[in-house]
Amino acid sequence: RSSDLREEEEAEEKRRQEEAEENRRLQEAEERRAVEEKKRQEAAEQRRKQEEEREKANRERLEKEEKAKKEEQARRARAAEVLRKSAQEMSTTSSRPDDLYAVPVKPKSLDATPKPQAASEPTTQTVAGYSGLTGSIVNVLIPKTKPKLGMGVDGGENTKQKAVRIRLITAGGCASVVAPPLKLGQQILSIDNQSLRGKTHKQAVGAIKESFDSRRTEMTVTVHEDEEVERVAAAKGK
Repeated sequence: RSSDLREEEEAEEKRRQEEAEENRRLQEAEERRAVEEKKRQEAAEQRRKQEEEREKANRERLEKEEKAKKEEQARRARAAEVLRKSAQEMSTTSSRPDDLYAVPVKPKSLDATPKPQAASEPTTQTVAGYSGLTGSIVNVLIPKTKPKLGMGVDGGENTKQKAVRIRLITAGGCASVVAPPLKLGQQILSIDNQSLRGKTHKQAVGAIKESFDSRRTEMTVTVHEDEEVERVAAAKGK
């Protein structure tokens, strides 16, 4: 009987050990599942954050592109408005002098000096498409040493006065510091060898502005001095 009791106790002890071992294995398996589940959750959270960051970056990119697009549209609208106003100003065909000295330029050289060509005074001349001219014909070189031209004109093919003449020379402009000097009343025959014969007032003004706005450091104005110069000088002296 004593022997049977010991065997039963040993068997009971063995069952307890086996149960404990089984419980340990189950606990370890549960812990592994918990660790794996945590890793899956962390990976899912990381993917979610990455997706949110990508979406945020895309939104910011689209916002920047939209902003840049609106800025470009506004810039083009401003440029178009400037061109429209400029065209309106140039379309004026009245006989008043046009203010050409307000056109800004960036001359390449500020130390250019006038290099006028010698005047020629034959009885009659043909220059830049004009024939039968009497009086002096002078090529005047205007260095772009100042930010303003300082010269206004009137006349043109579509006005009562067909000849394009100098009606304004402003002190401080490029046109006021040349030699020989430009004079009020002189007829402008050509700009940089581009004849103004047959040009409307708008076209003549455009040719002068185009020459002054160009990258060249100087512009050439061919002028004809006739009795109109003396008439203007006499009227001014009264």
